[in-house]
Amino acid sequence: MASGSPDRTPSDTRQRVIDAAIGLLERDGRDAVTTRAVAVAAGLQPPALYRLFGDKEGLLDAVAEYGFATFLASKRVVPDPEDPIQDLRDGWDLAVQFGLENPALYSLMYGDATRGDSAAFQTGLGILRGRVRRLAV
Repeated sequence: MASGSPDRTPSDTRQRVIDAAIGLLERDGRDAVTTRAVAVAAGLQPPALYRLFGDKEGLLDAVAEYGFATFLASKRVVPDPEDPIQDLRDGWDLAVQFGLENPALYSLMYGDATRGDSAAFQTGLGILRGRVRRLAV
């Protein structure tokens, strides 16, 4: 490590790369998210990205997973809501708001069917299914 630079853990570096990729995605679109551009934006050499994510698709999967986790953290789950219809509406409004505030990230998250394997996506889907089940009851 360079003298005077703070010690960084692999998770710090990983998050720095994800943040750099999200920045490029939001500013310039998905085509701008190349391994070389992300590496430069994160202050790393491109091989570091391959060690962390395997390839560009692995990086995009990590960015989408981060988006799902961020969105999931904003959800409020009430186990037995007073008004299940309003609970579903509130959840929908939150999803729309997230998409409007993060259009490029939202498109990456939901624009590729293979991203549905994400643990955070599956957790969010479970929340939605729970809300729909409460309505059915």
